[in-house]
Amino acid sequence: MDSAAVGTFSLNAVAVHIHATGDLHRISPFVYGAAFAPNSEYLRQAGITVNRWGGNRSSKYNWTLGVASSAGDWFYENWDWDGESAESSAQGFALRNAAGGAATLLTLPTLSWVAKDNFSHSFSVAKYGAQDDASEQLARLSGLQAVRKLRRSE
Repeated sequence: MDSAAVGTFSLNAVAVHIHATGDLHRISPFVYGAAFAPNSEYLRQAGITVNRWGGNRSSKYNWTLGVASSAGDWFYENWDWDGESAESSAQGFALRNAAGGAATLLTLPTLSWVAKDNFSHSFSVAKYGAQDDASEQLARLSGLQAVRKLRRSE
């Protein structure tokens, strides 16, 4: 074996050996992906082979209504996924990927609940008054200003 093709380095108790002339195998084309690429032309021009529709917000996606929920990440606000109809949100994503030559990696929500509509949210400022924290959007919907209080540990 050519000694110039072998490199070794060590970090604590971990040793890594690199054999650049060893047996080679093709890397899966699905390694070169993106998440929520903006459009099919972008996919094509960048050579992206797979586009992911997933992540935290998609785990509460209601495919029958085309809506999602932020859950505890942001005041349990529900919203239209992308302004498209329920039939076209995930389906439109997959069609745009196909047009750009990319495969689709799609999250399938399996939680025990998903968003029920595009307008629900947690505790209304109008109904319950000022809170330790409130979404600016929810406060506007309630006709009030959001109040942000600093929490003090005593």
